Amino acid sequence: MSLVTFNNRYAALLDAGLGNDEVERELKSLEANLTASEKAQFQRLVSFGRNLGVPMAELLRDSAVRLEQRIEQSRQLESAFAGPKSTAYLVAGLPVLSLAMAQLSGLNPLEALATNGLAQLSFCLGLLLLITGWLVMTRMLARARPANQDPAELLGFFAQSLLSGLPTQECLEASCLQVGIGSNPVTDAVKVDRTLESQFVECVRLLDYSQSSGSSLRKLLLAEASARRSEHFAQQRAAIEKLAVRLMIPLGLVVLPAFVLIGILPVTVGMLSGH
Repeated sequence: MSLVTFNNRYAALLDAGLGNDEVERELKSLEANLTASEKAQFQRLVSFGRNLGVPMAELLRDSAVRLEQRIEQSRQLESAFAGPKSTAYLVAGLPVLSLAMAQLSGLNPLEALATNGLAQLSFCLGLLLLITGWLVMTRMLARARPANQDPAELLGFFAQSLLSGLPTQECLEASCLQVGIGSNPVTDAVKVDRTLESQFVECVRLLDYSQSSGSSLRKLLLAEASARRSEHFAQQRAAIEKLAVRLMIPLGLVVLPAFVLIGILPVTVGMLSGH
């Protein structure tokens, strides 16, 4: 069972009028199917809701919706990322594969590598280029790999904490603690992730705007959180699309010359020495 389903069932039982203890007994066997990470995530959310007095059913349903969206977006990004990743791995392995195929075909490039200085020099240069290309492509793949994180986590917690009816400032402080930062990450000496710091600044800005305009702070926070998540997904998708083009640079400048030096020249030398 996924955490999404578990949260929805927990919320449904709460809506049916069951108490927290009764719900936990009902779902005890299902909770055992969750991973350790999912259990920790669930307990963290429940503790946050209970400490502030947030309606638990609504909190869990909202969490399930956001989690389901993240899972779906992660699947789309991983699917898009699989193409450039497979291309890089396949092309990087072609030089060695061609050398092995030539040996199996009876062209005997390994004998040329063992006895001919030109073939040895060609192989060493090709191997150096191949390693360089592999390192460059690996770094490019790592930079473009989709990040499994919520870019609006603080905004979401702040929006849900307002359902508790507590003072707004207290809700903001509790939400900051929930994501692991101080009550004012802008002035705190502790180093804070830039994304969380940006969210805190936006929370304060929307709070001021809500007070001056009379707008619903919770609606403003939810709208901003939705916009940030959509923008984050679009940026990651664009990075993967650019990766497919950028990979052509090391493939053309490094890997293809390595293919010639490793997979063609030793084979040619082996064929000539055989006559």
